[in-house]
Amino acid sequence: MKVRNKLVSIVFSVIVILFFLSFTGCAEMQALLNPGPAEYVPDSLINRDADYTWEVTSLETWNAAISGINKAGEDKKHIISISRNFAIHNFIEFDPANIAVILEGNVTLQLQDTGMGRNNLTVKNKQAITIRDLKLQGMRKNDGSLINISPGGTFIMEGNATVSGNNNISDYSSPQGTKGGGVIDYGICTMKDNATVTDNSATIGGGLYIYGGTLTMSDNAMISNNSAGNAGGGVYLAGGTFNIMNNATVSGNKATGGLVSNLDEAGGGIYILAGILNMWDNASISGNSAINGGGVCCGDSNNITFNMKGGSISGNTSIYVGGGVCAQGGYFNMEDGVISGNHSTNAQGGGVYLTAGGIFFNKTGGIIYGSDVDPNLRNTATTNIGCAIIRDAGVGYNVATSTPAYWRNSTAGPDLKVNTTPLNPDDPVFWESEGVTPNTTVPNLR
Repeated sequence: MKVRNKLVSIVFSVIVILFFLSFTGCAEMQALLNPGPAEYVPDSLINRDADYTWEVTSLETWNAAISGINKAGEDKKHIISISRNFAIHNFIEFDPANIAVILEGNVTLQLQDTGMGRNNLTVKNKQAITIRDLKLQGMRKNDGSLINISPGGTFIMEGNATVSGNNNISDYSSPQGTKGGGVIDYGICTMKDNATVTDNSATIGGGLYIYGGTLTMSDNAMISNNSAGNAGGGVYLAGGTFNIMNNATVSGNKATGGLVSNLDEAGGGIYILAGILNMWDNASISGNSAINGGGVCCGDSNNITFNMKGGSISGNTSIYVGGGVCAQGGYFNMEDGVISGNHSTNAQGGGVYLTAGGIFFNKTGGIIYGSDVDPNLRNTATTNIGCAIIRDAGVGYNVATSTPAYWRNSTAGPDLKVNTTPLNPDDPVFWESEGVTPNTTVPNLR
């Protein structure tokens, strides 16, 4: 009996001590006694500004990690290491400014519906969030985009990171409908090291919607198999800058809606309402489709610049005009690269369609193939009109003497030909006009 009473007394004393410590300022002791489901581990207990690592295996430990990061304050770096698949039913936001958060793990997080118009993960001003090897998966009917990057925020995708499977059905009040099935970018977005945005959808910008932000793709990054009801199956650039380089690819996207007469509902791969598109060596825009502008469509605005400094636009299809590129306004500067293997199924301009909406075409390099070359390279149009380029009357142009371009500005007649006598002997731009007897078909247009 005495032994039993002594044991009871010891247990009671331990309970009292633990209860007392829970109200003291001894944070380290509290952490040891009550680590919690997702205790952060400082790299050094002495350096309070060191990185924190959070081990996450469930929704419970995820919520604890988010809470801990928010309590840790500003100017901190965090790594959330996730080892299991699970679903998240609430929106994700970090409160502190000037923080960097890396979410890593070869697993899938399913981001569930967050409510009308609410995005799943928001990157705020002065925050940098990276997903590494992680797959973020949305829903077929989701009231918001998966990722929203605020002005001043930075979102990085690397190492096979994926944003996929989200159908944005929110924002019904907007005349344009929903924007950005996968990502809405008002800040800085970087995709590299096989990062992928795929299988998302919205009214405009099925994969990504960029407004005033910057998107940079490199190192085998891919935007693929996204769809838009109106424009920009892969990307809708409403303002800002889109850089694509180093084996990055925009492929297999589609803009499904629109009328053949409405060039604002176009751009299977990329639609540019305003902003700058820069394309460098080894980048690819391929296998996309739309009513107009299967690969790229430049809208009717002077605030558009498309700089093709390299890469390829190939294998894209339009139902109406511009299998590869449809350009209405702004500046299309072709310095290098190849436009080949594109097709207009029911109209004209298999490679490039330049319409008189204010576009200025400046070609100082690169190749735009016609129909009389290798079948794998030729641009084609079912009507055999403007297989390489069709140019409406009034379109401005400048073509360097070493890089001739070939086009038509007639809506009738056979395939692309060269005039017997150019309008200007010093001008290497040839076209076939109404009432001019064409010469032989140009072989190997380049």
